Amino acid sequence: MENGANASFVNRIANPDVSIDDLVADPVARLRAADPCAYEDRGSEDKAGLEGDWADAPNPSSWPGVSRPSALRRRGVDGRDTPGHDEGPGHDEGAGAVLHRSAAPAAPAAHAVNPGFTPNERITLPRHLYGAGRPNAAGLDLADENSLAALAAGVTESVRIRWTAQPAGGGNPPRPVRNPADNRDVVGTVREAGPADIEAALGAAAGAAPAWAATPAGQRAAVLRQAADTMEARMPVLIGLIVREAGKSLPGAVAEVREAVDFLRYYAAEILRIAADRPAPLGPIGCISPWNFPLAIFTGQVAAALAAGNPVLAKPAEETPLIAAEAVRLLHAAGVPHDVLHLLPGDGSVGAAVVADARVNGVMFTGSTAVARLIQRQLAGRLTPSGQPVPLVAETGGLNAMIVDSSALAEQVVGDVIVSAFDSAGQRCSALRILCLQQDIADRTLAMLKGALREIAVGCPDRLSVDVGPVITAEAQDSIRGHIAAMRARGHAVAEAALPPGLAHGTFVAPTIIEIDCIADVEREVFGPVLHVLRYAREDLDRLVTDINRSGYGLTFGLHSRIDETIARVTGGIRAGNIYVNRNIIGAVVGVQPFGGRGLSGTGPKAGGPLYLGRLLAVPPRTALPGVAADVPAAAQAYVAWLRTQGWVREAEQCAGFLAYSMVGASEALPGPVGERNVYTLRPRGGVAAVAGTDSGLLVQLGAILATGNQALVEEGNAARTALAGLPPEIAREVAIVGAIGDAAGLEAVLFEGEVDALRGLTRRLAARDGTIVQAQAARPDSTVPGDAYDLARLVQEVSIATNTAAAGGNASLMAMA
Repeated sequence: MENGANASFVNRIANPDVSIDDLVADPVARLRAADPCAYEDRGSEDKAGLEGDWADAPNPSSWPGVSRPSALRRRGVDGRDTPGHDEGPGHDEGAGAVLHRSAAPAAPAAHAVNPGFTPNERITLPRHLYGAGRPNAAGLDLADENSLAALAAGVTESVRIRWTAQPAGGGNPPRPVRNPADNRDVVGTVREAGPADIEAALGAAAGAAPAWAATPAGQRAAVLRQAADTMEARMPVLIGLIVREAGKSLPGAVAEVREAVDFLRYYAAEILRIAADRPAPLGPIGCISPWNFPLAIFTGQVAAALAAGNPVLAKPAEETPLIAAEAVRLLHAAGVPHDVLHLLPGDGSVGAAVVADARVNGVMFTGSTAVARLIQRQLAGRLTPSGQPVPLVAETGGLNAMIVDSSALAEQVVGDVIVSAFDSAGQRCSALRILCLQQDIADRTLAMLKGALREIAVGCPDRLSVDVGPVITAEAQDSIRGHIAAMRARGHAVAEAALPPGLAHGTFVAPTIIEIDCIADVEREVFGPVLHVLRYAREDLDRLVTDINRSGYGLTFGLHSRIDETIARVTGGIRAGNIYVNRNIIGAVVGVQPFGGRGLSGTGPKAGGPLYLGRLLAVPPRTALPGVAADVPAAAQAYVAWLRTQGWVREAEQCAGFLAYSMVGASEALPGPVGERNVYTLRPRGGVAAVAGTDSGLLVQLGAILATGNQALVEEGNAARTALAGLPPEIAREVAIVGAIGDAAGLEAVLFEGEVDALRGLTRRLAARDGTIVQAQAARPDSTVPGDAYDLARLVQEVSIATNTAAAGGNASLMAMA
């Protein structure tokens, strides 16, 4: 499969620079000579995970399950010589500490093992995947002895630290933060913010806003890059904290730190990319982050807001304040002023107080759809200093589905399904919830899945041998178990993995497969290790896609098929933000697979994507994707011509500007590893309401809607709609006359022109709706540049499609590089 690789036997045998002796040399002997420690006789002690007790930790009982390979102990990497932080991480010394790594030899370079090796210039090294301006976050090879040595030292250091989280004002009396895998383990303490702490933070953030906005973009970017470098260096220590506080597996914790580092570097690069437009920030931003990615999402929200020049009031999840506090310490140490970034730990009342304050000019939220709606209702009626409704960027959940047809490779399907459904104990927004198997292959695939289910290792996630750790709280455990019991009572077949003994002190749920009859059988998102499986007939494929779309959610979607026609048909019809073909549906990479959904799954824009920072600016850049060609609809071009014939000259010029700035239909291949194609595309959003108080305003709104390929929704009672009389048929069919805007089906966005009081009332009516969170955008009264009256980026739907190009039998792109 990989004969195009430089190190392959076929490649080397054809290389005249490789001698016969080198060609027939024993590769094991070469590796042993390069790194003898890695090939010493391990005997029966060799394990796949971090086995044995951390007897050298100051209080081993504080983390009862922690373990490491015995091979590390024989190599002297036991943590005893690793400096601790007796002061605790609440002090500056803890925040800026440098991880002391083992002096074990580095892994041998390819040319040391293979003298005939010649690097292929067409294959980008992992560190440089994204170009010189943004280094890829370093990983940690958990199969490498040297990496495990560094991890052992770092995790031991992490256990020694007395982790704390508190607001600048001191907060309420401390409470313990416990390990969900073993509630006897107190990871640290948190002092939650009280009313005085919240008020002090809001006042300081508002006062710091002008100075931070005036800080050059290059300086803000440099601070974020410094924080990224420090976070990357502290990876083993942070891993130890994430595993204990959030119940993450070791591989999951590695990925979490990498994602946080990637976010810092990505948004630093993004603000430099758009800095020429001299973007003006919004002002203080409230960031409310979840517990399931307590470092990555927390850091991503904060980094984006800071990069855009906004002060931040950061409210981490109640369950995971400690890792968030450490991220804030790293950012402060990197140069973010203390009055610009404020940590406000606490429960939902703290977030509600931040959202309710008039000094907050934007909210970023990741969590449930229900809470996102509550936030929208709190913000309703408030406007930013520039006269726009206060923006809410919400990423919520999903009933994420995967369709598998009869052409799919069953073995690959099983591996991808198990990872998608049960990694992180199913506690991912992107996790697979509903698997749809074509009837022809359903029995065999389901039997294989149940066999794989029995092999899943559930337990304390500090062991590499463990696949699935705990769910976050006892309440979550009860809710998930209640769903399983209810489905069993309704007659659905249920298969569960076995829970091993010794887990009574943690909140574990056995990975479970539930067979269902239709999409509607799953009435809500079950945030845990539960996979629902249904069967479908080949001729019902289109109806199945419709049923998935009808759920209202649209976050992630997967398809396993070897038929190009099926792939094009399904990916073109599914309404989801992130689509994955012939691979798993989790683990979106920053800048490679920008992440975020539509409908009940979120508002957009996508995190780690090119439109994100624009939502955090008072006036977003008009060209978010320079150099990418759009596919402007013919109806929009015909509309501009019609306006000119009707004498609407100024309106025609404004709408012609929309044509120039439209991004609909634009598509771009984003950088990533070989063997995978990642395409970012912009599609029409759907129904967009035009609410205008004047004929001119309505005509301009229609131009923006048509330029982005959307359907215009105009209220029947709007007196200005008489201006649309005489529209040519090819334009008129893109306009729907509806009753009340709030009741319109398919409503995705609203454009508004009129008085301030009317705008406030409109935002309240939109917030009172059920279903999709719909936000209004007001015309810019000071707009003088054609196409500048509305932000067209808010009228398009971002879609990321990641395709495993090696799934059809080998990495063809790599072979072509030989």
